[in-house]
Amino acid sequence: MERPAGVSVIAVGLGTVAAYLCVSGVAAIASPGREPITQITLLALGLLFVGPYVSLLVGICTALIAWGLWRMNNWARVSAMIAVAAGIVLLVPGVSSPALGWAFAASGAGMILRVMIVWYLSRDDVARAFSRSR
Repeated sequence: MERPAGVSVIAVGLGTVAAYLCVSGVAAIASPGREPITQITLLALGLLFVGPYVSLLVGICTALIAWGLWRMNNWARVSAMIAVAAGIVLLVPGVSSPALGWAFAASGAGMILRVMIVWYLSRDDVARAFSRSR
């Protein structure tokens, strides 16, 4: 069966995030005295406090999930739903903080996007597409 378009979009998006995390992790490891890229952007805001090695590890895991989604492996669909749901939980402090502004808007938009991804991957037709790909 052909890969649904939404799965392709999610796989490419996760692959892009994985590449960013890996590159920024390697850059931070290679030049420890400089400010890592992850401290500048909101994409990896949660990885700001844990260091470049965790950023690299999360990037590698995200790349594996993206590859599995692209190949229509059901383990990758389940893993993506779990990882994205964990991302929802990590964004709760940004949405529930009293300060409004860009961080609030980015956290809210990130939560909405992640809920949409979990919803899409849990739909019956998408789950059947993964089971038929075998």
